[in-house]
Amino acid sequence: MRLEITGRIDAGSLEQTVGKAFEAWFDKLGKDNPTIKEALEGADVLASAITVDFLLKPEGSEEWQVITTDNHEGIPELLVVKAETDAKGELLLDSVKDNDGDSEFTEIEALIAQGLPKSKKPIESIYHPSDLIEIDCFYFEDEDVLISKTIEGNAVVQVFTDTEGNDGLHVDLIAEVEYEAENLQKLMEHYGELEKLAE
Repeated sequence: MRLEITGRIDAGSLEQTVGKAFEAWFDKLGKDNPTIKEALEGADVLASAITVDFLLKPEGSEEWQVITTDNHEGIPELLVVKAETDAKGELLLDSVKDNDGDSEFTEIEALIAQGLPKSKKPIESIYHPSDLIEIDCFYFEDEDVLISKTIEGNAVVQVFTDTEGNDGLHVDLIAEVEYEAENLQKLMEHYGELEKLAE
């Protein structure tokens, strides 16, 4: 199973928050399915991996910030710190490292990560349909990615998702990014590989 917690969590109380969330779920499990709760009552619990998204507020700053690293010229990438523990759960200090100077993205993945928002709120396209020449569409479980060309030859990536509204199911544009023409082939290859992996 995986435990996901979103919202504000103070770094110093992370362990306590995780424990409370697990206990609350276990209590709910007992109400929904007493048999399973009884079977798990004395079970040992071990987190095999944990991912935490940190925001930092530097001294004197008013804003919480996501810390990034610039592994690609002009393209910020999320700073990722990795660490391992031994069989006893003790942190291996030599294993602590980050991706500063050692990107986890290819150049094209970094471009996409920079341009595509995490929000799935519908947006309006800045293009008229006649402004774009459709090249290909890639289909995923929750989203469809349409790649087109502008009249000038630049690549445009548009991401669509199905949204349930009061008037039924409809397709919304949730992201739109224009890239220089030289990136078109890389974008096609990248989304083609992702589509194959998603099959």
